Amino acid sequence: MKKFAKVVISGALLTVGVVSMPAVASSQELAGEQAASSVSGAGTNENPYVSACSFIQGHDCTVGFSARTLKSLQSEFVPAYQCPVDHRGLRNQRYSEEFATLPAGVQIDHTSKIDVSITNSLVDVNTYIGTQSDLLSSSVTNWASDNGTYRVVLHCTDDPSKMAGKPVRPYFPPT
Repeated sequence: MKKFAKVVISGALLTVGVVSMPAVASSQELAGEQAASSVSGAGTNENPYVSACSFIQGHDCTVGFSARTLKSLQSEFVPAYQCPVDHRGLRNQRYSEEFATLPAGVQIDHTSKIDVSITNSLVDVNTYIGTQSDLLSSSVTNWASDNGTYRVVLHCTDDPSKMAGKPVRPYFPPT
């Protein structure tokens, strides 16, 4: 289990918590995958970034994208990312810290003072297939006094019973 400390300031309320999460692929474990697969797309909702699976286990795969750097106190919309066609849906599992706002199947690797919020998913026939990027859907801010980085990792699956959202067709495993 990984432990994270998180401080949330809301008005005059200060909450400090330590949360435990299941171990997931780390930046070091995913470091070489960007070189192994190319990324297509423009990071928009109409043309999200897509890359091939870098780690496949059964019906599930992990897709890690390049880290993005933000200067001190810089904010941006998080670009749109999408699972590859052969593992179309985001896994219906939480990969985020307790206080983070992220869709199921989305993991963020980041430096300590980066806050990321992604509230909306790209949807294809009731299945969540990626993340949206716009004013109402995503943001990231670096609160540190120096540069910080963040990296989006998608956990995708080709098994509709494990997909976030509602699959519309039954799953028939290969024989």
